[in-house]
Amino acid sequence: MRNVWMARLSVAICIALTFSSPMLGADDPARTVTQTAVEPTYTPVAAPRGVRPHTTFEAGQIDHVDTSSGNLTVRIPLGQAYTVGPHLSYRFQVVHNSSVWDFVNSEVFADPTSSTSYVLALANPGSNAGLGWELHFGKLYAPEDSPDFPSGLGLIDHDRWPNRDADPSEGPTRWMYVAPDGARHYLYDLPGRDGGTVSNPVRYSKSTFLRLRKVDATTVWVEFPNGTVSVFSKTGNAAGTEFCGGGVTGCWRLAETRDGYGNKILFTYSLDTVADTETWTISDSTGRSHELEFSVSD
Repeated sequence: MRNVWMARLSVAICIALTFSSPMLGADDPARTVTQTAVEPTYTPVAAPRGVRPHTTFEAGQIDHVDTSSGNLTVRIPLGQAYTVGPHLSYRFQVVHNSSVWDFVNSEVFADPTSSTSYVLALANPGSNAGLGWELHFGKLYAPEDSPDFPSGLGLIDHDRWPNRDADPSEGPTRWMYVAPDGARHYLYDLPGRDGGTVSNPVRYSKSTFLRLRKVDATTVWVEFPNGTVSVFSKTGNAAGTEFCGGGVTGCWRLAETRDGYGNKILFTYSLDTVADTETWTISDSTGRSHELEFSVSD
């Protein structure tokens, strides 16, 4: 069975929700800042997203409000769940975060002694189904500035890395897994646990019983309490990633989810630079196959 989904989901869903968002005015630095003599500096401003552990939420049937940040998370299922095994299934759903902008403090130098400060408002790079809307089956972000961190990342994208807000003592070792429903799981080098090796670490979540194993230089497993495993592969391709492509390499993207009985869900990605489309193919061991097609734009 083969299904084709078009990922212009923000138009197809037609949800009657209105969110206020800051607008860039006539003094938008992207339009007014010219080449400068000294490299500009950037400092990210925290933009909490997703359902984060150890925070308080007001929860509804499809939405959650983070009472500490005010961020609204909305989850919309698209169709049925597809069962592959006793503990393995998947479904298409879109997740909205009202924190749709990344704010970056920018200091631009006209010369070494004179500078001007701006705040850049940049759209969430994970929004692949409309502004603030995401559709995915799991994401993985390496510790910032670790050997598993992408190489070639620009200064602004470096400062927008989703796993950047770690405690300094945890920053070089903490990984972050984002579930399809938008929940964020941080994985740490916990005392008293097998931490693996420097090149192939093992990390654990503190309250959700997830375990991460780096199997080799290009493969990471995220293991769940029900025995299922999500396999992430390291890639330099833009398809299926938020930051890679254009000279940036070393991003992690989902390749497979499996259980202990041989049941599998496989994920492959392709990019058509002529048609400006990106296609994800999701197939499973029952013989089902689905395609998600995204329109790629700058």
